[in-house]
Amino acid sequence: MMAVDRGNDLVAELYQEFHPAIIRTLGYIVTDCKDIDIKISICGEMAADTLAVPLLIGLGISSLSVSPAAAPSIKRTIRSFSYSRAKDLADECVKCSSEEEVIEKIQAFFEEFNIQRTRHII
Repeated sequence: MMAVDRGNDLVAELYQEFHPAIIRTLGYIVTDCKDIDIKISICGEMAADTLAVPLLIGLGISSLSVSPAAAPSIKRTIRSFSYSRAKDLADECVKCSSEEEVIEKIQAFFEEFNIQRTRHII
């Protein structure tokens, strides 16, 4: 969606997985898929980033594809919060105007539920 090669040192700093446009687009995709009864899953860096997990769950993504090594920390993170609170988080994040604001809300969520982040992508 943002056409940034994370592996290219010339543009990698432009990568923003928590950019509000990304969050809103994921929300639209989930809503549209649910409307026509299509299951949705997310895989890759964002699915395996524990910081993203509550937001993804709150957006309505119920299937995360991660490596076996990442699965225990992802499960531990998911068990740390309720769906309703994750939904509240997602509702707050889609209204944000910057990636920094989204990250602040997610970090506050982690502090509220005493969740330990296990990966640092940012």
